[in-house]
Amino acid sequence: MIKPISPEAAQRIQEYTSRIEAALSTPEAWKEFEEYGRQQFEAGEQRFLLEVIYWCSMWDKPLPLWARQAFVSAYLKVKTAEVGSLDDAFGAPYPKGIHLSKARQSNRRSQIFDRVNQIRESEKAPLDDGLFERVGREFNVGKTKCSRLYYEFESIDKQLRGGGLGFRQISKTAGN
Repeated sequence: MIKPISPEAAQRIQEYTSRIEAALSTPEAWKEFEEYGRQQFEAGEQRFLLEVIYWCSMWDKPLPLWARQAFVSAYLKVKTAEVGSLDDAFGAPYPKGIHLSKARQSNRRSQIFDRVNQIRESEKAPLDDGLFERVGREFNVGKTKCSRLYYEFESIDKQLRGGGLGFRQISKTAGN
């Protein structure tokens, strides 16, 4: 039985999906995404196979031929014990050198961004060190890190909302 994800994780996925959806809303952007995923996979970034499978599943898109073939090949390596782990078959979930704690913190950018803006709107609070310190305490990060994560996501959010980025630029900006 597949364990359901937590409501918090489901909400983060929904937020992430809705923010990036605009960047992949045209057929041209979708083709760029597929091609970028293929290029990254062929360059040795195996994790992009699962990214493509995820987004095709989320938006009910057909899986590109290269991704179907790569998935079957990786799956058979696991099934026939040619490799010892799913990471060996599908690649590590994060780029080399990225520790789980750093990946989790990076994923909290949208939460911090949303919380800062929620407080600013509801309390008419200024965007200053005091606000970053307050929100940082809620997320167990210092005010400087809170500020950095806020502005990183603000940059991504502005570019997505403005339609100024294709998938290739978004993934570089987002650190994927």
